[in-house]
Amino acid sequence: GFGAQIGLYVWMQNRLLENSAAGKEIAATGTVSGASMVACCAHHAADILPIAGAGALALLLNKYQPAFIATGLFSNALGTIFMLKTAKKHGLTQGHWFFGRLQKIDLELAFALTAITGIGITLAMFALAFVSP
Repeated sequence: GFGAQIGLYVWMQNRLLENSAAGKEIAATGTVSGASMVACCAHHAADILPIAGAGALALLLNKYQPAFIATGLFSNALGTIFMLKTAKKHGLTQGHWFFGRLQKIDLELAFALTAITGIGITLAMFALAFVSP
């Protein structure tokens, strides 16, 4: 998840030295990566809140913790696909032994399918947590 995004970000920054036109979008991928990390780690708030004196809030968050974990997983997947789309768009993947294979993959479709699946599963998990005692 996040480690892969950091690796992609560093790789894209290094490739940027050759092509400076992609600078603003590469910076945006770092923002997406950071937001994915926050979403992924948000479920740990339930672990810390009792120590901070917010036990009732911790119980509420604990009930929805699986849904927060799903949100984090799908946001990481979307962040990674977004970074790969940006790299492909700016030709940073051409000639690379691994990322060069991305030229054949429809990353727009992968992003859309991941988003739709993620939203559906996350909403279902929130709904299940809401109706369960």
